[in-house]
Amino acid sequence: MRKTNWNEAYTNFNAAYEIRKKVLPLNHSLIGVTLNNIGDYYKVIENYDEALKYYEKALECKNDSTSIAKIQLNMSTIYVIYKDYDKALNLCIEARDYLQQLHIYPYNDIVRCHEIVGDIHLIQKKYSIADHYYFTVFEMNKNALLSDNILRIHCINSLVDLYNKQGLKQIAIDFCQDKLSAYEKDLSEKHINIAHFLMKLLELCEENDDQKINLLLRALRIFEKHVHFEYASTANCLMAIAEYHQKQNAYEEAIKYR
Repeated sequence: MRKTNWNEAYTNFNAAYEIRKKVLPLNHSLIGVTLNNIGDYYKVIENYDEALKYYEKALECKNDSTSIAKIQLNMSTIYVIYKDYDKALNLCIEARDYLQQLHIYPYNDIVRCHEIVGDIHLIQKKYSIADHYYFTVFEMNKNALLSDNILRIHCINSLVDLYNKQGLKQIAIDFCQDKLSAYEKDLSEKHINIAHFLMKLLELCEENDDQKINLLLRALRIFEKHVHFEYASTANCLMAIAEYHQKQNAYEEAIKYR
């Protein structure tokens, strides 16, 4: 589901819901899938109360263990936003227990579960615990997932944030640059994940760093190739370029990117 077709997605999800309600029991697993999808829509547009309502309805359906875990992880991310960390953590642990019942682990869901737990401990400044979960995810990703998997990107970004919040800024920069170099070898120079790494590196740059504008412009060139899927990221990059020029008192240049 992308920002450019949210309304279409919502229309399709609701149409599926209305059709399935007519032909299936209201607690059927397929209705649970549809309710979860509608919840995802509301989460994406940041209507979290409505998202939780649909996730809770989805949990009332006859779901398998994987579906239950996915719904619980979705709910957990919202409770993190609400700063109800105990509830978020409990949902993650319940989700993990469901996933561990399976003979074949769904790696992406296990990874996501560990990431959320790491995020919770990072927010609570429990850095050693966060570090443990992030490195567990990093090792799982390295062994089980493709090099451009978005969960691996999130994990690397989380480790960068962890180092930076502990005051280890240079370690954060070195780690980010090392992973950027590795991805540049594996992926095309216009791959969207390169742009995301550049933006993460930019967060660590000092305001007067000469390389900042070069990194921004390079990221923008990549985002513009993917603008239909990365509209928000492209807009954020443009705003960052405008702010950079404004701070340099180059107001005419700043206006070009507003």
